[in-house]
This record gives sequence, C-alpha cells and structure tokens, in this order.
Amino acid sequence: MLVPFGLIALLWLAISRSDSIHPKGHIGLLIAALVLTQLSLTLLAIRFHVSLWTLSIHIPARRSALIALQSLFYFFFIPMSAGTELSRWLKVKSAAPQATHFAVMTAIVLDRATAVIACLAISLVSLSRVELHGVQATDVSRWPVHPVIVIIVFLSVSLSGFFFAQRVGWIARIKSALHEAKSRLWRGLTTATAISITIQLFAALELWLLAQWLGINIGFAPIALGVTGGALASVIPISLAGAGPAELGAGLLFAAVGATAEEAVVLTTLLYFTKLLGALQGGVLEIPIISNRIIERRSLTAVSM
Repeated sequence: MLVPFGLIALLWLAISRSDSIHPKGHIGLLIAALVLTQLSLTLLAIRFHVSLWTLSIHIPARRSALIALQSLFYFFFIPMSAGTELSRWLKVKSAAPQATHFAVMTAIVLDRATAVIACLAISLVSLSRVELHGVQATDVSRWPVHPVIVIIVFLSVSLSGFFFAQRVGWIARIKSALHEAKSRLWRGLTTATAISITIQLFAALELWLLAQWLGINIGFAPIALGVTGGALASVIPISLAGAGPAELGAGLLFAAVGATAEEAVVLTTLLYFTKLLGALQGGVLEIPIISNRIIERRSLTAVSM
C-alpha cells in the first residue's frame, strides 16, 4: 500500500514544481475520462468472455465478467504481476470444472496475447506520427534502467519461459487445445484483438482527456505511444502493487516525445491510478466472496471445536 501513497506524493511534487500543470480545463473532460474507464472495463470483461468461448469454455457472461474484473484486484495486491492469471485460472476452474487445465490456461494466454498484439500495433502506428526528441542517446546513462538491460531481461524471461513450457509439455498441450478450438479460433482471435485495440485506444483517449484537463499540451499520438509502449513492457513479470516496467516504460516514452520531467511524472502517475481505479472496483466485487469464505471457515472451526 506504500506504492500508491508514494505515487500520490510524487504527483503532488510534480504539480507543485510546475506552474502550468493544474486543473484548468472543463469539468466535462474529467467526467468523459471516467466514463471511458468504465467502458474499458466493460470491454475487458467482454474480451475475456470471448477468449473463454474460443476454447469452448462455457460460462455465463455475467460470471466471466465478474472473474475478469475481480482478477484486476489481484494484479495490484499479489507481487510479480501473477495475481491476474492465477485468480482467473482458479475462478474459471471453479465455474467450469469440466474444462481442462490447459484449455483454461490457453484461454488466459489468448486473452493476454490479443492485448499485446493491440499494443504493438498502436505503438507502431503512433511511433510513425511522433518525433522522438525528449531523450537523446547521450542521456541514456542517466536513465533509471539502461534500455539494453531491459531488452536482455525481456528476452531472457521470454526464452526461459518458452523452454520451460516446452520441456514440461505445456507447449504441446496448448497446441492441442488450439487445434480442438480451430473452428472458433480465427473468429475468437480477431474479435478479441479488435476489442483489445478499442480498449487501448480508450485508455489513451482517457489519459489525453486528463492531460487536457490539467493543461498539459500533448497530442493524442504521443499519449497513445506512451500508454501502449509502456504496456508492452508489462510482459516482464515484475511489479509491486501494480507498479513496474509498464510505468517505467511509459515515463521514458513520454519524456522521449518531448514532455517535461514534471509532465512525464504526472502522466505516468495518472495512468497508474486509472488502472488502480479498475482494480479497486474489482476488489469491491470480490468482498462478498472473501466474506463468505471467512464465515465458512469460522463455521467449520466452531463445528470442529
């Protein structure tokens, strides 16, 4: 819980050091950004339902939506960013016990993969529309993490995960699950990817609206590059209370497109808190389940005594 409070302090410090960053836009910009947050969460729930459907895992839409939203809570409150996938796997198996472990895992991987495809596509398009001038090569020595180190870590983690999955037979089983779902695969993949692109565009538009509200003069393309480029770094499974490579990558990209240090900090922090808002809503949905488990355990303890 120290991370959100630390980022709030960092946000306040950045705003206090800048004479130009303060709420000056119409309140409608803030309201529109909050509406986009809810629309993005709705689309995220729909995408997860499509991913499950692709692998022939049949769960009522309301149940799959709850699983998708509740899992966001665990991303922030389980270290190493494994909380989302672990929560989804356990909850899907509970809702659809007939589904095989690898069908569930493949559906979860498919859901994440379409998000990566969307981020990569938007990043490439945005990159062609911006000029990178905020961070020069001579400034690399002052970056928090050298980009070469980030690339090496990313490749090492990715290759290690692939070879491990291949050694224990997971890759073969995933291929088998995809083969069984081939009649739905193309339709599900294209639908989920289209939804992912919309989600990422909404996230970028949401942050752009907040930037305009705060008087930060930055275009949509640079915002989209920071949001989606930073999100690509989140494939590195390192995070603390939801903060990790995504925020670092976004901050560096915002600086690279010409944002001041204060603006980059504000944009990155706002991006984090928009995600945290979704996680907190997922936590609210999770409260009844946690409460029921506590009551059941107390009842079992009372009976055993």
